Amino acid sequence: MHIALIGATGGSGRHLIDLALDKGHRVTALARTPAKLQDVASRIEVRQADGRDRDSLYDALDGPIDAVVTIVGASGLLEARKVTDLYSVSADNLIDAMTARGLDRLIAVSSSGVEPQENDGWFYVNILKRFFLNPMYEDMQRMESLIQASSLNYTIVRPPYLTKGPPTGRYRIRKGGNLPDDASLRRGDLAHFLRRAVEEPEEFSQTIAAISE
Repeated sequence: MHIALIGATGGSGRHLIDLALDKGHRVTALARTPAKLQDVASRIEVRQADGRDRDSLYDALDGPIDAVVTIVGASGLLEARKVTDLYSVSADNLIDAMTARGLDRLIAVSSSGVEPQENDGWFYVNILKRFFLNPMYEDMQRMESLIQASSLNYTIVRPPYLTKGPPTGRYRIRKGGNLPDDASLRRGDLAHFLRRAVEEPEEFSQTIAAISE
């Protein structure tokens, strides 16, 4: 299968590249700064594209593509405070570009933080979310609404706090909403599930949460 990957420069994206290639899939990375992918450019195709630029996405999505995976994200708490429209604008442009190209399958990474959780602690709710994360979560909600309202065959993945580490394959998923006891998920295991969602679209075409076992 041919996978177009947005967000290949991050930890989860790097794991997905390795996992996809291990299964014989073709990977095309869409990056705003292709030079950041020089170390893997011999194994994948790299095309320049910016999520805020619809035309660049349209140009980069040329050719037969089976699935588009987007792992757009802010790096760190301070960056999260600045993310007020990145997710929604990128999603809107991507939906338009995919529709114009006749592409149907989209897997988008959101966050379990878009919905309140029973196990949310005081510090997380009153400090982290209130002062750092809420702008990002609100934009993720807008992104999800845009994707759900589109005609695309989509999977929205809501991981909890992401940690470093290779894939283990040991995680639980829940279709249709968050897991009530979410805590963390390895980036490698997020990538492992994203590959499953690409390979089994009929099984994972909805909103899904995943956590480590």
